[in-house]
Amino acid sequence: MDNQIGDAVLDNKGRTTSESRDTQAFIAEAVAAGCSDLVMEASSQALDLDRLTDVHFDYALFTNLTQDHLDYHKTFEAYFEAKARLFDQTEKAAIINRDDPWGRKLINRIRERHPKLKIITYGEDPAADYRLSAVDCTTGGSTFTLQAGDEKETIFLDVLGRFMVYNAVGTIIAAREQGIDWAAIKAALADAPVVEGRMERIKTNLDFDIVVDYAHTPDALENLLKTVKELARGRVIAVFGCGGDRDHGKRPLMGAIAAKEADFSVLTSDNSRSEDPEAILDDIEAAVRPITDQYTRIADRREATVYALTHARKDDVVIFAGKGHEKTETSRNGVRPYYEKAVILDVIEQEKIGK
Repeated sequence: MDNQIGDAVLDNKGRTTSESRDTQAFIAEAVAAGCSDLVMEASSQALDLDRLTDVHFDYALFTNLTQDHLDYHKTFEAYFEAKARLFDQTEKAAIINRDDPWGRKLINRIRERHPKLKIITYGEDPAADYRLSAVDCTTGGSTFTLQAGDEKETIFLDVLGRFMVYNAVGTIIAAREQGIDWAAIKAALADAPVVEGRMERIKTNLDFDIVVDYAHTPDALENLLKTVKELARGRVIAVFGCGGDRDHGKRPLMGAIAAKEADFSVLTSDNSRSEDPEAILDDIEAAVRPITDQYTRIADRREATVYALTHARKDDVVIFAGKGHEKTETSRNGVRPYYEKAVILDVIEQEKIGK
């Protein structure tokens, strides 16, 4: 993640949410530069570690809660409480995905602790303030209908995936709350650039598709694979791993998901850190093996990339999950440059794939 003021990208010292002093300094710099609005990702760990002390938000958005960061929080309840702290320092409105069970729990928490804070819900739940329906995802983008009271709009989003639609709806509500009209919102979404490493389609002249995504949790991987599976004309090939020194519990979960949802899986490394990458693959493979034999394991991620791309056939979709926008790979040997998109394109060139 980057900190950015206008076109200037600033060092965030490798953290999604900076330390409190750095956060305050960044906000001061943004104000001095003439910025009137700030959009920030507030991580659960940052909230728990008081990195957002004295930062007051006009609007806070809750999309969902899935298995991630349990190496730090230990339990879902602790993870939820850390996330919920964001709404203790929100002043105008809480925007919450009502379809998520933790979202419904958050609604009750806010009502008990902050009865004056406005709550706006969204989702397919009939009780949602913004009702989502007619979601249609294709390789050309996604369309959906959003209704709030007497207002009903059909919206096009130039990204893949149902979960991306849910993310977009949250931002739409925040925009509407600030008086931005539907025409401006729809135009912005239709022209919005694809976020690097988030359901990013890699442009090539090959007769199969390549998608890079940051999915590194069970829920994210499942959403990714199910979304692509609905769109693919051929096989879905998943290239993924699990991080070292992190929640071990998600390894078998992700292995089982890939075994069920992908047609073939390539198990590989994804920031093994101080752990033996082969041991991590053992944990993943233990869940894959009882379900399917349509997989291989190759610890070196570049070699895994070569295998996946050289074995892809016409109309297949090869999904690289976990690294997304990251520019490095961390292992017991240290940190090395590794940018998934660049490696993919280099492998295609070096291996003369499609030529």
